[in-house]
Amino acid sequence: MIRAEDFSFSYPLPAGMAGEGRTLYDRRALNSLRFTVDRGEFVLLTGDSGSGKSTLLLALSGMAPHVTGGKIGGKLLVDGRDIRDLNPSLLAETTGVAFQNPHTQLFTPTVREEVAFSLQNRGVPGDEMARRIGEALDFTGLGGFEDRSPRELSGGEKQRLLLAVLLAWDPPVYLLDEPLSALDPGGAEQILSLLRTLNREKGKTIVLAEKNLASRADEFDRHLFLEEGRLSPGPARPPLEYPPVPGKNYRGGPPLILSDLDFSYDDRFPLFRNFTLTINPGETVGLTGVNGTGKTTLASLLMGILRLRSGRLTLGDRDLRPLNIVRRADYLSYLFQNPDHQLFAPTLGEEIGFGLEREDRDR
Repeated sequence: MIRAEDFSFSYPLPAGMAGEGRTLYDRRALNSLRFTVDRGEFVLLTGDSGSGKSTLLLALSGMAPHVTGGKIGGKLLVDGRDIRDLNPSLLAETTGVAFQNPHTQLFTPTVREEVAFSLQNRGVPGDEMARRIGEALDFTGLGGFEDRSPRELSGGEKQRLLLAVLLAWDPPVYLLDEPLSALDPGGAEQILSLLRTLNREKGKTIVLAEKNLASRADEFDRHLFLEEGRLSPGPARPPLEYPPVPGKNYRGGPPLILSDLDFSYDDRFPLFRNFTLTINPGETVGLTGVNGTGKTTLASLLMGILRLRSGRLTLGDRDLRPLNIVRRADYLSYLFQNPDHQLFAPTLGEEIGFGLEREDRDR
């Protein structure tokens, strides 16, 4: 079904980085891969961030090099056809892909239309389309969400929606780029169970990229471990250990208190009712819950990304409600679930230094 014969792939270097002894394609992401995936196998693909997992899935879907650009060495065959000759639209009949970032794949007004989009393009009759949509949403736990906007879904629910799109499309090969990373443990197990059902009962060939499942490799038909773009029998180095960093002790500061919060995106879906939270100085608080219960919404309300229409938010005796995001950033910092929403400078140095006064740039 899938065969790599000394397959290598290099991305083009960013503008201005070629020269000084570097060619345009010195940025090698995959190097001399040799493997096969037989029809009906469930394959686990693991490796550290940056090891090449996503790049390999991009190649198998035809996105690399036809969309990303780049240079190929060796061969990568899908169903006996070389990816050099297959753009993504041609490969879509064989491979369905769910990328790590669902925001790049969801664009219709409602959940129902998102699942229907590919079926409409294929000319699936209306009755058959309705059946597929209903079954796909029920399988992924999104039954009843048909009229919701994908933008209103949590990160984990968006991953489920991508899987529902694939289920309705029904290709023979599924390529999944960390679909479990944004799911709660129970939801992740449900998706894994669903994938096993699709593999065992419907014969789907599945390549699942997940960096945190290496300890469960024996549950899969095959395990491919990538390290710096090469296939490896396992990690060649111990995991990183981060020593404690000396810093200020904030235990003498004021508490952050959110009280009497009521919030809903609309009247049909209330998230918070008379909610109160106190975070004391120096505390580290773990906020957990299944997908869609309001974890990201709560963080957005604290930061001011969403408007706090009721309740109070104070840091000691300071009322934070009148402060916009820029002024609130003097007291609170926010790391989004999707880092693409926060990274926009051309270099790492400029990204880290953005917002600092010039005399503070040495930090």
